[in-house]
Amino acid sequence: MSCSTNDTTLYPLTSSQREIWFDQLLHPELPLYNVGGYVKLAGAIDPQLLQQAVELLVQKHDALRLVLTDTVDADGVPMQQLLPQVPVTVEMQDFSQTQDPEAEALAWIQARFVEPFVLQGQQPLFRCSLEKISATQYYFSGHHHHLIVDGFTIALLNRSLAALYTDIQQAKTPDLVSPSYLSFIEQDRL
Repeated sequence: MSCSTNDTTLYPLTSSQREIWFDQLLHPELPLYNVGGYVKLAGAIDPQLLQQAVELLVQKHDALRLVLTDTVDADGVPMQQLLPQVPVTVEMQDFSQTQDPEAEALAWIQARFVEPFVLQGQQPLFRCSLEKISATQYYFSGHHHHLIVDGFTIALLNRSLAALYTDIQQAKTPDLVSPSYLSFIEQDRL
């Protein structure tokens, strides 16, 4: 159920994605379908290693490379495309010198979480950041649109990210094998 345009494969939204798309369309300014959260990390975190781990996470899990295109199907619903690469930057916020680092970091995370995603135009449907509380206390926050993940997926992505970070830190070859979201898209249309 895919069509090819300019050597780029486009896929229809799955039935569950279509429901989310139509509901989000009714309320484009509201973050109704933002999912994610934050994890408190104890210990020193190397932001460069975390950046590398997130890049590998995106490489490993193709759902993070799904974007909605400006091309629409017969119903006017955007098609989705799996990009070979998605540039991602782990945004770093340092609250360690503020009066109440923890409260300010959590307020910043919450404010960032409610920012709506740009859904069309091949924009990534996730963002992540590292919030420094002290030299040995951090938060890692990830925000995703429900078009590409659900709550269970968030837990899997966090586990996968932790394993990738550890592998890089220990100079091990990371495991980049993961089931493809494309198989779910294909099965949905059967």
